[in-house]
Amino acid sequence: MKQVDSAGIGGNAARVGLHAAASMKKPNYDIYLRNPDELLALARVKRLSAQWTEVDEIIDVALGKFPQHVGILVEGARCGLLRGDLSRAHMWFSRAWDVGSPEQPWVVEWIDVMVQLGYIDLALHVASGHCRSGCVRVESWFWLGYVLHLEGRVREALDAYHRCHRTLPRRPLLRNNMAAAYLELGEFSLAQDLLEEALAENPADAVAWTNLATTLLKCGKPSPALNVAERALELAPDYPGALQTHSHVLKEMGRTRDALVSIERAYALKANDASIQWSLATLQLATGDYERGWGNYESRWHGARELRNKAPDLPVPFWNGQSLAGKTLFVWSEQGYGDVLQFVRFIRPLAERARREGGKVIFATFDPLVDLLSRSLDGYVDAVLSSTSQFPSVANYHVSLGSVPGLLGIGGEDLIRFASPYLKADGNEVSRWNVSRVAGGEALNVGLVWTESLDHQRNAMLEVSPLEYAKAFTGLSGVRFFSLQKDAEEDVHKMQAAGLSIQDDTGQLASFDDTAAYVAGLDLVITASTSVAHLAGGLGKPVWLLLDTNPHWAWMTGRSDSPWYPATRLFRQDTYGVWAPALVAVKRDLEAAVEAGKSIHHR
Repeated sequence: MKQVDSAGIGGNAARVGLHAAASMKKPNYDIYLRNPDELLALARVKRLSAQWTEVDEIIDVALGKFPQHVGILVEGARCGLLRGDLSRAHMWFSRAWDVGSPEQPWVVEWIDVMVQLGYIDLALHVASGHCRSGCVRVESWFWLGYVLHLEGRVREALDAYHRCHRTLPRRPLLRNNMAAAYLELGEFSLAQDLLEEALAENPADAVAWTNLATTLLKCGKPSPALNVAERALELAPDYPGALQTHSHVLKEMGRTRDALVSIERAYALKANDASIQWSLATLQLATGDYERGWGNYESRWHGARELRNKAPDLPVPFWNGQSLAGKTLFVWSEQGYGDVLQFVRFIRPLAERARREGGKVIFATFDPLVDLLSRSLDGYVDAVLSSTSQFPSVANYHVSLGSVPGLLGIGGEDLIRFASPYLKADGNEVSRWNVSRVAGGEALNVGLVWTESLDHQRNAMLEVSPLEYAKAFTGLSGVRFFSLQKDAEEDVHKMQAAGLSIQDDTGQLASFDDTAAYVAGLDLVITASTSVAHLAGGLGKPVWLLLDTNPHWAWMTGRSDSPWYPATRLFRQDTYGVWAPALVAVKRDLEAAVEAGKSIHHR
């Protein structure tokens, strides 16, 4: 994972462990009251010798006489920093800001304090005003960039970083942060150039090595990334960011157990880091540790980049498992279509519990899923709404769909009880599509899917080239292929040009309900890791699923079956980025199924 840092002024000062000197007889400060600068100088002398009681007395006396003296207020803030009291420092800096001018150099110290306290919105307001004020300090532009970066405003952050870089290119962590921003934008070559420049200057920079490992991983070079991540750990064995990146690289290479060791170490060092907790959750779930995994899965709203700060602010309390007697629980869908189709199985036991307790459940989901899930949950929930509908006024609690299994205490052994089929296709539409396929005789009807949505952050690793499908399946007798890949006419034409006979009816499939009816009449679905895998699995259809070396946690590790979908078989990559051996195995088993007389068996 990219590492963004501030090298904070206050952060360093707050760790200074000064101890009070021997107490002195309380002096008379009246002689200084004519000149606030003399009081300020005296306070600084006392601060340097850590005579905190006298510092406090001097500041109180000074502010009693000169309540709007910015220098004295800032001195109070710096004393708070040295004593490790960030809240006190923030209070004094805030008062100085109220009476001073925004271009003062001490403002960057306050920004650091606000970042450490988590007051990011206020820090951004102050940093923006500070830089707009005409302040020419280059350091100020770094801090504005840093706060913008934390807010996810990456392009604006880079603009501020570049203002700093033009005058102060060797500012500690500047190039690291710029590289991290370029990583987020997918501009990997620019990130790599900056990091290599930083490492040429300082080969002992563990943060730069960590970011370079992430860059190489994003470029599809896991082996070099592992070497670089290990170099970062040689330099800083207890650096949580390096441990997390090491875990990510190992996970991408299919070394899940080793990845778990590294992320557990990172979490032990920095348990309050939501990103690390999220990485831990996915590895725990992938290895079947549901008891701990569901708890850590709750970190997704702060730790998962694509979900960060996206949880809706709803007008009723979050449900934490309390009795639903006389209450209505509103359950809302989250993440992507595949996640909803995977987790919706848990609505039934939730609704059954609510009914036993005398409560009700209302479920909201994405528009393309409403018809399918309304039918599938009929008789269980009181209503299935569109996610765009107005919040139901009758609701007493709300809960996100992904939180339900943890709240119900679902363990690995429970997955079989809640396994497919739990989705119901439209019977009339299923019959219509079946009639249209009769002309094909006794051929095995197989649906193909080769890619997830193109904006998925790992789609380059998940997808199987349609031409690889064509190469593997062209010439197979006794099999008819049907595209299930929406908006992929060009890919279908390429497959046909390569010799694969494949029918494309996706132009007639407007929703998941349509696709469910189409899939229900097939004998088999062969797919990459996509939402269609969860759709077909939830319908109870046989699915042969092609998985890269770092699949979604639901597909677990080291097994060819799935407790989530008993009729699903898993064909895994043995080597990063290489699909050929898995496709050879799929072709072999297809030929065996044809020979066995159109029978698809789960192993």
